[in-house]
Amino acid sequence: MKVCIIGSGSQGTGLAGLLAMEPDVERLVLADYSEKNLEIASGLIRSLGKKVKVEEFYTEKVNAGDIRDAARVMKGCDVVFNGIIPRFNLPIMRACIQEGCHYLDLFAAPYEGGGVTREETIGAQLELDGEFKKIGKTALPSIGMSPGWTSLAAQYMIDRMDEVEDVIIRWGDYLDTEDFIAPVSPHVVYHEWFGAPYPVRTENGKAARVDLLESEEEFEFPEPMGKKKIYTVTSHPDIVLIPQFAGKPIRVCEEKGGIFYSNLSMKDVWVKGIQAATSVQGDSRQEINMMEEFGKAFIQPIAYGKLLEEGRIRDHAVCFSVEVTGIKDGARIKHICYYTSTLEESLKHLPWASPAVYGTIGGMPIELVLALGRGEIEQKGVWSIGNLGIAEKLNQAMAKRGQILTEKIERTMGF
Repeated sequence: MKVCIIGSGSQGTGLAGLLAMEPDVERLVLADYSEKNLEIASGLIRSLGKKVKVEEFYTEKVNAGDIRDAARVMKGCDVVFNGIIPRFNLPIMRACIQEGCHYLDLFAAPYEGGGVTREETIGAQLELDGEFKKIGKTALPSIGMSPGWTSLAAQYMIDRMDEVEDVIIRWGDYLDTEDFIAPVSPHVVYHEWFGAPYPVRTENGKAARVDLLESEEEFEFPEPMGKKKIYTVTSHPDIVLIPQFAGKPIRVCEEKGGIFYSNLSMKDVWVKGIQAATSVQGDSRQEINMMEEFGKAFIQPIAYGKLLEEGRIRDHAVCFSVEVTGIKDGARIKHICYYTSTLEESLKHLPWASPAVYGTIGGMPIELVLALGRGEIEQKGVWSIGNLGIAEKLNQAMAKRGQILTEKIERTMGF
């Protein structure tokens, strides 16, 4: 199979590394606007040495917002993976339609407004369903850990209940370190809680604004994370995808998360980033880009491998949970599924990857790219991952790659 990855950030480079080690990937194209990023990514992939099986590996500079240029780099490929920000989703999807390629990505916005355009939303992507069906290809948007595995897990639990009340997604990213390193792009870290439009959840199918600080909840994650305070996020499309495809009414669908360090809570992380952004000196007439300045407070993810070598990251774990409450056979049920990615397991597969990276691309993305390239997914059009009917197969494949998948069910009789 021939695969094109657009975006040579941590996720795109990680996926390229995994695919380069797969024997049935004959051609791999990694494209980005930044030649510097491509050079770094190429070096990381080639550092895998004899583990690399792919016969043809290329890097290409691309303007992903230009449909013709995006079509150029993916020409002749079977599958295209989009690892960049949502404003490029539709141009890349339209290029895939033009070139007859399957499509996958990691993220879209749930709702427009507050600076989020319609083109950046999951709804705009779903509207291309008919065009993908016409060319006999499949598009799978939002297929990382969250969004992605969370939709898969939610649908698995929803299908086992007679009635559904709430679906709550919770996640934590914990680094045992004294350094202030961003586990993923600082742009993503900022946007999770301060991006447009605002912290939001879905109530009875409609967007409902949530007060960030009032959304605080202490949740007990599996070790080594333990109890942590988490907050409602702004932009995950699961809160739209899950209710839209559930097949049953859902009262509330919400997502909460946090990033934690050895000695820093989520609030500490916000304060440190905001202090860095607001301390910028310059012409008072110039508007400060808060997102950009916030990101400068962090050590960039590209330094992750070096920090590991120096012993400055002692441990790292990422955990996502999906909790579905509802009724089954007259009893109230609380069903929770957990997905944990550890540092130890991540480094077995990609010596430079954090659990945030390996947990994302070393789960559903790698398995779905391979499945599409092998012709194993029959459904055509734009699909939510929870409705493909392949949850058991995907979970088994992810477990083989070292991802820890567990579940818990609590039942209350005679409520």
